[in-house]
Amino acid sequence: MPVCPKNVPLALPDDNVKRALMREFDTNKDGRLSKEELAAFFKKLGSHFPGLRAFRAMHHADGDGDGFIDDHEMKELIDCARKWGYIVI
Repeated sequence: MPVCPKNVPLALPDDNVKRALMREFDTNKDGRLSKEELAAFFKKLGSHFPGLRAFRAMHHADGDGDGFIDDHEMKELIDCARKWGYIVI
C-alpha cells in the first residue's frame, strides 16, 4: 500500500508507488487519475478536505492541462503530497 496517514513511514521505490497508486485509485482503469480519484487518494491519506487537496494537486501536477494525472505526471503528484506533509515513499 503506497499511502498512509501523515507521519507513518512506508518505503517503496517510486515506480512501485506509481503502480500501486494507479492500481488502487484509478477506479475506471483508464491509466490516469481524475479529480474524483485524487480526492479518494487524499481521503485515504487522512485529509480533512480531500476535494480541496485534489483540486490543488491537479493544479500543481497536471502539466498538460487535460484534467487528469497520468503516468508522467505522477512524480509531481507524489512530490506535492510529500510537500504538504503526507508520507508517500
